[in-house]
This record gives sequence, C-alpha cells and structure tokens, in this order.
Amino acid sequence: MISRISSGLMVLMTLLVLFTDSSVYAQNWPMINQNKERTSWAADETVLYPPLKQKEVIPVQSTGDYVSLNYLTVYNDMLALALGRYPNTVEVVDLVSSDTLWTFEVPESVASMSFVCAQNDSMIFAGGQKGLGLYALDRETGEQKWSKAIGSLYGRGIVLDSASAYIHGDSLYCISIKDGSTIWSEDISIQSSPAVDDRYVYVTGGYKVQVFDKNTGEAVWWRPSSERTTGGITVDDDCFYTQSNDTIFAYNKESWDVKWIYKSVGDTIQYGAQNSIAIT
Repeated sequence: MISRISSGLMVLMTLLVLFTDSSVYAQNWPMINQNKERTSWAADETVLYPPLKQKEVIPVQSTGDYVSLNYLTVYNDMLALALGRYPNTVEVVDLVSSDTLWTFEVPESVASMSFVCAQNDSMIFAGGQKGLGLYALDRETGEQKWSKAIGSLYGRGIVLDSASAYIHGDSLYCISIKDGSTIWSEDISIQSSPAVDDRYVYVTGGYKVQVFDKNTGEAVWWRPSSERTTGGITVDDDCFYTQSNDTIFAYNKESWDVKWIYKSVGDTIQYGAQNSIAIT
C-alpha cells in the first residue's frame, strides 16, 4: 500500500515541479481550480512543458483501509489532496516545508472522492462521494466556515468566480462564497461540471447542452445532445465547446450556431466524471 501511494505521488509531483515557483501557473491548472474558462494553460505559460523533473516527494499523512489519490490543486504554495478513503479526506500540505497543515474528513462519504478541492485566498472547498454536500474550509486552519446540503458531489467539480461559486449537486447552484447562501438554483441533477464566463453558465449532460444567465439563473438557450450524463464543456472568448460520443462541437456564443464539428474516425472520445476539453 505504501509503495503504491509513493509511486502515485512521484508521478503526480512531476506535474508540480514548477508550481512551487509560480502561483500564476498553479492557479490556472488543473482546469477547475481558479480558472472559470476551464482552459488548461495560463495565457503567459512558457515553461511548463515536458520533460519534467521530479523536485521532491511529499508523503501522504492520511491513512486508512482504502487510499486513492484522485485530484490535487495548488494555489499560493498550498497543495490540496483529494484522498479516496472511508470517509473521503482532504489533506492540505505546505509546499515550502512539505508539512501537512490539516486534514478534513467529508461526513458520510466513502470510496473514491472524485472531487477537485478548489481554492481561493481564504478558503478551500470540498465534497465527496455519497457525502452530504459542499464544505467551505478555512485555508490556513481547516476550520469549517459553512456547509451546503446539496448531496453527493462525486464527479461534480466546483467553479469559483469572484464572489460566487457554481456547482452541480442535487440541482445546478450559484452559491455565495462568503456564507454559502443560494443566489439561484435550477432543477438539474447530472454528474458533470459547469463552465462559466462573464455572462453565462454552460452545462452539458442529460441529453442536453444548456446555457443560463450567470446572475439570474434564467435559461437562455439549449440544444439536444446524445450525452446522457457527463461530457466535457469549456469556453473561450468566441465559442463554447462540448463533446458527444465521438464528436466535438464548437458553438458560436453570439448566434448559438454550430461553428464547426470534429468527428473522430474509428474511435470514441472517452468520457468520464471529470472529463474536460482544453483550449490553447
């Protein structure tokens, strides 16, 4: 068990080799962490390309009957690890000292966590599989600031945008980051993560692609899709992009028309709970 965890961490730490040197790059990767457009690279990225070299190995302090290191985020020299165990556990590490600062067990959660713990300057946001909902934790101490009972968040990434957070739970929510209050919600229960820009929230799943006004939650557009539950969706200045089985679609954000279609020949574009499309 220990060797398996160490091997996994060695691989994951290669991805972090330059993150400890620049919070600009770190906060824009992975896609869900502090990057509402859900693109994979910072605009001024010039360094973070293979080959990467291992810089250090950080041991996981949390132990249990089952440990799976699913996702991690880095922001301002703080590493948040999502550990699948009974219950799901968040472990926060200081990347300067490599010390574990605190851990948090997500109540009523089990097995693989499959949740990216997004961070901002003051909080870390966590949820898990079969858990009760979303938890906002003090970034320095791990103290729970508030919780939101919105059900299991397995495969449902959170998107932070200024004072609000957007996430799928038992519905699609726009939540106040300050106190967890609901700004608006829409009755959509699907296992996927939204994408957000300055005007809209973009959602795929449930055989639909849907767009909502980010301030009011009003539905402004939708189109049928063959994607039953999950699928990647991302946006840039001109288009939003989604996938359906073996095809990627680019939609014009002003006219809502399909700008282009790419169909994979002979292969199915794999989808999963945290599947995403990256843009350069």
